[in-house]
Amino acid sequence: MHDKLRRLIDRLFRKMIVPFLGAGVSYNADPDGLTRTPDMIRRLAQELILEAEKSTELAKFLLCICGKQDGTEDDLCIDKLCNAGMAVLAEVYIHLHNEVKACNILRVAEFCDLEPTPTHCYIAYIAREGYINEIITTNYDTCMEKAYEKSFNRNFTSRQVRVVTNLSEYRHFIDDSNPKYPLLHIYKINGCAKKFKEDPQNEAANIVLTERQLQNWRENKWAQDMFRDRCRTRSILFSGFGSEDILEGIRNLITDPAKIKKEAVHWKKWVEEIYQ
Repeated sequence: MHDKLRRLIDRLFRKMIVPFLGAGVSYNADPDGLTRTPDMIRRLAQELILEAEKSTELAKFLLCICGKQDGTEDDLCIDKLCNAGMAVLAEVYIHLHNEVKACNILRVAEFCDLEPTPTHCYIAYIAREGYINEIITTNYDTCMEKAYEKSFNRNFTSRQVRVVTNLSEYRHFIDDSNPKYPLLHIYKINGCAKKFKEDPQNEAANIVLTERQLQNWRENKWAQDMFRDRCRTRSILFSGFGSEDILEGIRNLITDPAKIKKEAVHWKKWVEEIYQ
């Protein structure tokens, strides 16, 4: 353990660390419960069950998801429906409505109101000293930007933070530098709550919820190429992930899109063909 810690500190001082932040970093951010994945899944499931009360076809479809093809509407169980996961339930809801309404059910715009946790603040202090200049995250919230801004005095402006969510921004900001303050680049590979709040119609599609959206995101390739480059030239420090989440996240970033495209197409067709 001491050798690993010593190696980590050495790479940090050599500015070779890129933090990769997952949902666990924002898990206890206030207001409490907003960002927790199980709670988000439950909100979607509750909405679908409410709509199923008005639609026999939807009820039958949800029963199929719960593994009760021969059941009745009374057999719909929110816990079993939640077991289907975010990707499946979001795919169903988006098919019934659209990405904007799905994001509204999940209260994505409210992620802008979250306050940084101590973890965000500690990372921000390290970035302020210039040892970290890039952060990759799957989180939608703005906690990291807020923590970084608060670590400076009143003269600090948001221009010292570059939030990157697409190829155009990546190309525009990649060579940025600032002689007065360390400039932090935050790569939000699953979308940004602030940008969604400012322009929901255009930004909703960038909030990654389903396998299909993830497939479209992979085809943009900017994040995939960026991640591969950082793996070659830096050390990636994962925080806020379970062990399985890390493996899944890496798979999503580096796997050839052609190899897993069938999975995304399968879910889209399943929703369209069964629920008509």
